[in-house]
Amino acid sequence: PEWHFRDPVIIHYHWLAYPDGFLQPCLLQRCGRRIDSFNAKLRAEALTLAPSSHLRSNKPSPSNQDDPKVIVGSGWWCDESSHEWAIGSDATRTVAFFDVWYRQVIRTLNPHKIVVTDSASPVKPDHRSYGPIEWIELDRNYGHPNDIRVGHVQTKYSGFTRSVINGAMYALCCEADFYVYVEQDCLIHGVEFLRQAIGDSKESFLLGPPTEGGKGLHGSVAVPMLQQSLMIVRRDGLERFLEGLLGAPWTDGEKSPEEIMRLRLSPYGFLNVPYGRSRPINFTRSHFYAQHLDDEELHEFLQLEHVQFSDAEFAFSTKPDNE
Repeated sequence: PEWHFRDPVIIHYHWLAYPDGFLQPCLLQRCGRRIDSFNAKLRAEALTLAPSSHLRSNKPSPSNQDDPKVIVGSGWWCDESSHEWAIGSDATRTVAFFDVWYRQVIRTLNPHKIVVTDSASPVKPDHRSYGPIEWIELDRNYGHPNDIRVGHVQTKYSGFTRSVINGAMYALCCEADFYVYVEQDCLIHGVEFLRQAIGDSKESFLLGPPTEGGKGLHGSVAVPMLQQSLMIVRRDGLERFLEGLLGAPWTDGEKSPEEIMRLRLSPYGFLNVPYGRSRPINFTRSHFYAQHLDDEELHEFLQLEHVQFSDAEFAFSTKPDNE
């Protein structure tokens, strides 16, 4: 434990950096802060001088006047250890994963803004070094819906619902054409993803169909509930969307957020792309989204997107065993 409190000085690095020069994350707390600071300065210098390919991929492409105005919402929570309700690889709840998440959101949705609601997380990315992010910090962690259900937290809205409401209100105030909620551990794949996900749907609100074949808590089979890791709300449905959530008479512990949406937001439609929590995933599809990725699935997604991550925060490693 004492290594977490030793403050390092960066004097040299070689295999600890990505090809574009950014340092790989480290699990040690103070070392991680130094690395975040180094990477933030490198991003700032590169933006001023000559952006690298990494930075170009993170910056939104110039918008066409005909492009819809998209606001993306999400939440953030990260700690040194996983919470008891966590499903999927521990890597999906790390600062390193946020970089992958952000990259995919920018590439697939080209949003006007990304609104992240931070539940007073003790560990967070250097959000100021990224592009169009509005980072909103709550005064405390309001917990998972299950925390409310079992009495660990006494409140109406979980951290998830607060992040959904926060982003939706921002989208309404900015007169966005679309509000797209992408959960913290959800990755998207496919160009012009929004158009593909909407398809021929006419509904104002689209979410994922009930889970099929997914993994639940503690290795159980996931309950076939509506899915909220990716949601799309059109401008004409934002007020009804917010009223439905804010006017619900139940807490997130009395009825799950999925059930509250089913009861309060009808009529709604389903996304035109799989999978969310459903399994199996066909990684050869042109468009899909995935939540609760395990180590093997996450590795396959990164290979698909040609993302090079082999740092210690991921459960798998591409390094030789003797290194």
